Amino acid sequence: MQREEPASPIPMRIFCKANTGLNMAVRGDEVLLVNADSNDKSQHWFQDCDAVGKVTDDTGRRAFALVNRTTGQAMVNVRDEDVPVRLLPYSGHVAVPISMLWSQGVQLDGGFTEVRTLKDISLTLNGLNGYVKQGTVIGIYSSEPHSPHAIWRIDPIHTPTNMSHDRSLLDVPDV
Repeated sequence: MQREEPASPIPMRIFCKANTGLNMAVRGDEVLLVNADSNDKSQHWFQDCDAVGKVTDDTGRRAFALVNRTTGQAMVNVRDEDVPVRLLPYSGHVAVPISMLWSQGVQLDGGFTEVRTLKDISLTLNGLNGYVKQGTVIGIYSSEPHSPHAIWRIDPIHTPTNMSHDRSLLDVPDV
């Protein structure tokens, strides 16, 4: 019996409801909103659930790490609110620190959800200062489930490379 190789992870884009034409990307040591470009691999993220096992948040939602394709670094939540997220080296082959873990809140209109810190689900990813424009810094802030700068979608990036790995993506319209 031949052993099947695991599928390559599909790169994802992360964008907020306030402006779906801006994606999260790594620029230097910051996570910012930038004009969406599926060819810019700094905008590609992997939502890694496998390395965290069966860890869930207080509401039973599965934990995951958000790992940037270009840097191999994971988004890290810090203890304070109203501060930018940080990036740290990530390895799914060792125990993943809780500071690298996130969960998604209840699905809202349009498939958007809050992306919450695992250790305190009242803290979520946010376009800091409520501004959503090119260069907005992504950080942690108190839950605001009805603010368009604080609810996100994590969707597959449709490129010829990853579409050939998963034929089911061929019928999915681009966002």
